[in-house]
Amino acid sequence: MVTRLSNQLMHYQKMSSMMRSQSELADKYQRITTKERLLQSADDPAAAAESLQIKQTQVRLAQSQRVNNIAQHQMQSQLQVIDKMEDVTRNIKETLVAASNQSILNDRERLAYATKIEDLNVKFTNLGKKARS
Repeated sequence: MVTRLSNQLMHYQKMSSMMRSQSELADKYQRITTKERLLQSADDPAAAAESLQIKQTQVRLAQSQRVNNIAQHQMQSQLQVIDKMEDVTRNIKETLVAASNQSILNDRERLAYATKIEDLNVKFTNLGKKARS
């Protein structure tokens, strides 16, 4: 009976060794086919930690890029409003200069200039409200 037990033990050890070798071979094959050096964190703990840091950095960069895009869009919108406000201001100045260059204005002309300036003032105020929102 001692012989049998010894033969079974040797058979079990050989089978276990063969299974381990096949498992290692399958693992190496998987690494080659997937072109991945790290399949598990235990393969290389330092590389796994570095990989995690890289992924976290990529996430932070993506978030920063989204925030940057939003800020850039808001900035462009504000600049467009400012450009429109400059145009309205220029129109107001031109209207005031034109009105002051007229030596004698009748009531109808004064009313026309006043209406134009009032309309431009409303437009300017609306642009100011738009710039704040």
